[in-house]
Formats: sequence, C-alpha cells, structure tokens
Amino acid sequence: MHKTLFLLHSEEYNAEVTDIIKTRVGRTRRVCYVTLNKTALAVKQSLFHEKIEYSRYYFIDAVTPRLFSNFMLENCTFIKDMSDMSKLVDAVITAIKMHMADLVVIDSISTLLTYSSEKDVIAFIDCLNGYLDRMRVELFVLASYADRDRPCMRQIAKMTDETVLPKKRTPW
Repeated sequence: MHKTLFLLHSEEYNAEVTDIIKTRVGRTRRVCYVTLNKTALAVKQSLFHEKIEYSRYYFIDAVTPRLFSNFMLENCTFIKDMSDMSKLVDAVITAIKMHMADLVVIDSISTLLTYSSEKDVIAFIDCLNGYLDRMRVELFVLASYADRDRPCMRQIAKMTDETVLPKKRTPW
C-alpha cells in the first residue's frame, strides 16, 4: 500500500496536519492515529474544532501517560514508554485488526527520534511497513521539515513511495 512522508514546518505544523487530514484522509477512511507529540484528547478536540468527524479514528497515545496516571478515553490505547518500539508496533497492529483501519498516521516521527535512536526508529518503520503491506493499509508519516537532512529521515524517505514537502510560506 501507499506510504507517504510529510515534512512539515514547525511554525505551521498543526495547520498543515489539519490540511492533510481534510484533503487526504476523507470521510470514509478508518484511521489509526499514533500521536507522539500531543494527547489523543487534544487531537480529538482539534478535529472537532475543524468539523472533522473523528468517530472513525482510533488513537494510540504515547503522551497522556506522561502527564496523567489514570486517564481513560474511548477508542484509545495508551503507551507508557514511547521508546518501546515492539509495544508501539503491537499496538498499531492490534488497532488495525480490531478497528479495521485502512490508514495509519504517525504524528510525529521527529518526536519519536527524541526518545529513541535513529536505528530503532528506522527499524520501527521497516517492521511496520511489512505488516501494513500484508494488511493492505496505507501509511502517513509526519515529520518536522527541520529533520529532513538527518540520515534516518533520508532512510525513511526511501522506505516511502512519496515525500511531500511543506507548502511554500507566504512572505510577510
């Protein structure tokens, strides 16, 4: 299945993510949204604010357990240790199977690089790619444009079918 790496400017990150969701996801997709830089609740609220129906979304949240000890959220799995790649892969595969997801969004691989080595992040994407191909599930990998020259980001770009650069900024 198709795999896309989106490189996004930090200053306009949330607006660009919203644009990707609005223009590329559509209303009928079943999405497994892996959030590594904001809580699932914050993502849900952002989708609601943008009038994007999130009932077809299942979240894997690695942020909330760092902030709250006991927190429950419907259609969400919490990951306590973002650096445990095998738990992250298992959670994604389980979510795909249980919720019949046809798209996985990883938001953001740049955050994952803060907690794990480049080698581990590459292995995570490679392992996930194998499963997604067999399960016929599309992948969107979101990353900061500032990380574009990191060796692992170039490797991840080679593992995807398409790299989408950020929109040109409007000069002030």
